[in-house]
Amino acid sequence: MPTRRPDDVWLIRGALGVFILALGGCNGTQADPHITQIQELEDKVQGQNRVIQAQKSQIAEQQREIQTLQGLGDEARLARLIHVDRISLEGMSGGYDDDRDSVDEGAVAYLRLMDKDGDVIKAAGSAVLEAYDLAAPESERLVASAEFNPDEMAAAWFGRFLTSHYTLRAPWKSGKLPAHKTLTIVVRFTELLTGKSFEVQHTAEIHGPAL
Repeated sequence: MPTRRPDDVWLIRGALGVFILALGGCNGTQADPHITQIQELEDKVQGQNRVIQAQKSQIAEQQREIQTLQGLGDEARLARLIHVDRISLEGMSGGYDDDRDSVDEGAVAYLRLMDKDGDVIKAAGSAVLEAYDLAAPESERLVASAEFNPDEMAAAWFGRFLTSHYTLRAPWKSGKLPAHKTLTIVVRFTELLTGKSFEVQHTAEIHGPAL
């Protein structure tokens, strides 16, 4: 049997080392681009699944809220909404003088709508304004009247700092001043949301040269 020289042993060991390193590279010590793409796709799918699950939870919660409201009945649902509890007229309601000649051209009512907490609100509805001269003969007592639909009411809204109201006006029916300066102004408001009607009265004085 031939004897190997020391140089041959070192050559064989080196060749084995190179072979082992090459074999290790083939076995996946380097990143495979295909595996990386698959992992990225799996991460995206998992992220989308989390978003879908969150949306499903939100929809389920909204459905529970809807079912709760539906189970309350119509009156209970309306009770949860902000609506008119009472109405009032501001103290300056009375007559209006557009041309500043000290003679009123008709009756004006500054209507306020309030919720159950006493806060003034802007609620949709219709209104009727009537002004009466109760000192006149019965057939002549109604001296001014006007009706306002929801669109006209919206146009009549006046909201400013320290005051919010509907400004409702009605010219004199006869085209001239009533015979007496003290009038009774009546306003009836019907809320669009609930269909409920409210009425308020106010006594005021009007202005004119013969009064």
